[in-house]
Amino acid sequence: MVDVEETLHVYQSKINALFEPSGLVLKPPEEAEESTSTLESEGAILLTGSTGALGSHLLNTLLERGTQMVYRLNRSKDSRNAQIESNRNRGLPLRFSEDRVKFFTADLALPQLGLQDSDFAQLQRSVTRIIHNAWSVDFNKSLQSFADCLDGIVGLVGFEAASPRPVTDQFVSSIASAGGTGQDQIVPEAVLDSTRGPASTGYGQSKDVAEKMLAHASKVLGIRSMSVRVGQVSGDALRKRGWNRREWLPSLVVSSPHLGVLPESLGCADDGNEVRWIPVDSAARILHDMSRKTMAIGSNETLNVVHPKPTPWAELLLAVQTVLDKVASERGGKPLEIVTYGECQTMSANPAVKLLPFIESLLSEEPLFGAFAIDRAMASSESMRVLEPLQSDCLQAWATKWIQGRDS
Repeated sequence: MVDVEETLHVYQSKINALFEPSGLVLKPPEEAEESTSTLESEGAILLTGSTGALGSHLLNTLLERGTQMVYRLNRSKDSRNAQIESNRNRGLPLRFSEDRVKFFTADLALPQLGLQDSDFAQLQRSVTRIIHNAWSVDFNKSLQSFADCLDGIVGLVGFEAASPRPVTDQFVSSIASAGGTGQDQIVPEAVLDSTRGPASTGYGQSKDVAEKMLAHASKVLGIRSMSVRVGQVSGDALRKRGWNRREWLPSLVVSSPHLGVLPESLGCADDGNEVRWIPVDSAARILHDMSRKTMAIGSNETLNVVHPKPTPWAELLLAVQTVLDKVASERGGKPLEIVTYGECQTMSANPAVKLLPFIESLLSEEPLFGAFAIDRAMASSESMRVLEPLQSDCLQAWATKWIQGRDS
């Protein structure tokens, strides 16, 4: 089994190699010219991973907020249609002006991001911000399985370091990267040191390695980088749709009619009795706010994004129970019984079992980590500062769709 520190060393060496004659021709950080670019002088945004829930909302937010040009990089050969289909499923706009969105088929792990010379040159001339959201989401995979994702970090670092314009790289990380932090510790808004222990999943470990790669790249190459650890993202609060029923909470809700019970708490997740889920449309706005920060050469930031105003699970439980009891009544069944999480876990059945062992680790009796510091994140995003608590009517609408077999 590959060690986290060993993997980090391998990828730090790849970043160091960008200095070598066989790599890119770069000026050391101290020789680079300082720049404090304003919003008026900023160019285009390079966005990866835009066909998932968060990525689709990121693209929509960028366009709604007036971004002049978005270069959307995706592995799909039919990139535009893939985005249209993703947006259709989420109730988002289906038309993209060629003057504001350009679609490229790319592979971040390849030289020049897998782009043709002319396309790569175009991006280097115009991109000033990167929002890197593309990542494999599989909580059962090992760290080694995320090699392509980590190679993609190297590719984007190389792009930024060789760019003739100042570029800020925002990496969409996850609170899963802090999975090795003890329950009695506050997760800081900083790169985690190795004494905290590795995250519990390969997914979390890969995000942790990526955060440390970017911090290293800022130090040795002078790039501007930011890692944003995003917590549980829920459905779209505005449109009351878009939370994939195959994720852990929807799966748990869909399983409940088969079990005849609902858990009175969520085990260790979100402190069990409180939830800090952020609606996906709000998460996109928060990330956009943060991506606009002016950063100095060689700087690296880490921000934690969890809901600053948690909602008691008991309030949301009532909304879910209302939906499920109505369904049970229509089908001639009995109202659901509220039981302890341990009892519910023991009775666990499909489809929730499909996400095990991740659900078991996330909702075990031993918390994966403690509270998250969010002061710097709050200072960096007005959207996060004004975020309202999650409303029960949102969960009621989402639960109705899950039971109907729909995500949106």
